[in-house]
Amino acid sequence: MNYYLTNLGAHLVIISALIAVICIFADKVRKRKLKNIVLFFLPVVLTVLVIWYACGIVIPRLYDIRNVVNNNYSSVTGTVDSVAPLKNYIKVDGVIYYKNPSKSCPAQGDVITLRYTETSRFMPEWKLKD
Repeated sequence: MNYYLTNLGAHLVIISALIAVICIFADKVRKRKLKNIVLFFLPVVLTVLVIWYACGIVIPRLYDIRNVVNNNYSSVTGTVDSVAPLKNYIKVDGVIYYKNPSKSCPAQGDVITLRYTETSRFMPEWKLKD
């Protein structure tokens, strides 16, 4: 749970910093203080990036706070298709599940039973299927 909350906090800091940069550059655009035409479009590009980042990463993790705190997980059994190079996620039967990279990781081809959160597919634990 500590990894999940720390990771969520880091993503919230990143998105807050991006929003602050958007506000700074939008204010400069409004006051017409930008000399470079490329910087004129920076707030628009960053806004699209923030929306994509929020919808794909931050909002699903915010939805799952209640499930993580209450230890309310779903479970599934499947075969590991692949493991990420940084070991922060695994793909089981074509679905990506995120995990703490400092914990042990199953090998490709293992049949495992894992517990995960519904929205963000965070996987706090797994075990080999007998």
